[in-house]
Amino acid sequence: MRAFDVANVVIMLLFAAAVILPLLSVVSGSLVTSREMAQRRYIIFPHDIDFTVYLTLLKSGGTIVNGYLITIFRVVVGTAVNMLFTYFTGYAMAKKDLPGRTFITFFFFFTMLFSAPLIPYYITIKAVGLMTTCWFIYCPASSRYGIRC
Repeated sequence: MRAFDVANVVIMLLFAAAVILPLLSVVSGSLVTSREMAQRRYIIFPHDIDFTVYLTLLKSGGTIVNGYLITIFRVVVGTAVNMLFTYFTGYAMAKKDLPGRTFITFFFFFTMLFSAPLIPYYITIKAVGLMTTCWFIYCPASSRYGIRC
């Protein structure tokens, strides 16, 4: 049983290294000058630490704030839309005496198995005028169990 434990530890260490080393390389690459980055392709430990990239990013302040606002909006609205669609779908599936329950169940089941391909979906989103808005994100996000908005 000892060899099994050793093998598990070795395999887990390899998996951990496969996750940590690229992450460390990205962080280290952001802390070096562009000249050092051009000289050394894979950087784990930088020779000279330079915060120019972060200073440039912080000087453009509105970009970061805007990115976080969009992220928070997507999380809040996406969660609410998904919960709403899941709630109504669950209600339709649970009521035995709901008129048209068989059709609704078939519709959800059929669209769950055979959803539209990407190109017709893109054409639909573009035709409706959602392409340049934030709302085009929520239609595919709310497609849990084949429900499309």
